[in-house]
Amino acid sequence: MMYQDFVGTYTYRSFLNLETGSPEDLLWAEGELFLRIEPDGVITGQLAFPSDAAAPKKAILDVVGQARTPESPKLTFTASGRPGTSVAEFQYSYQCRPGHLWPSAEPAQRPSLVGTVVRDQDHGQARAGATASFVAVKRDFLEPRDVEAIALIPEAVDMLADETHRLRHTVWHTVRAVWTSDALTDADRQKIRNFGWAIDDPPFRPEGGLNLNNGAGEDFLYMHRRMI
Repeated sequence: MMYQDFVGTYTYRSFLNLETGSPEDLLWAEGELFLRIEPDGVITGQLAFPSDAAAPKKAILDVVGQARTPESPKLTFTASGRPGTSVAEFQYSYQCRPGHLWPSAEPAQRPSLVGTVVRDQDHGQARAGATASFVAVKRDFLEPRDVEAIALIPEAVDMLADETHRLRHTVWHTVRAVWTSDALTDADRQKIRNFGWAIDDPPFRPEGGLNLNNGAGEDFLYMHRRMI
């Protein structure tokens, strides 16, 4: 397995390790866990309560940690409450591994993480040292447009609707798309170079087809990140 296999959003449920009790008695917490794992194994993300993706207000703990040995993965991370919020004093540590996937399962299992959690420090009446087991079940990826009630902040909407921004965005994509085509003459390309807009890594080869080896994709991602 690769680290990117664990990137995503999970429904997180922790359970008290009691010998007996009803499901309602055993459930310790239920939330929404998001994990991002870099190629070097560094984990970032957040644990938000409640688990409902459309909840108008969430208590959020920020996640940092490390994933180890992709061949036999183990994830270790800490979740700390955001300063200035109702959970600012919360801090919990987690260790987990991927749940076993049975090849004969029908329907196929959802990927999951299985592990334990410990409370690192007191908060309110809750005392450090309390532990629980947890299961995090991976959710399907949803396009933002498919998430009910999702919204952009007003500043982002104004920026995206601005005429100058839309023109710059269109020019950027157009020049890259036609840089190696017959749509531009050599004189056109020189004029563009004079503006400082030369395309060092055009996404298309002169003979046609995407060039997947020259970094054009990184340019694409970098530009849009800077744009937003």
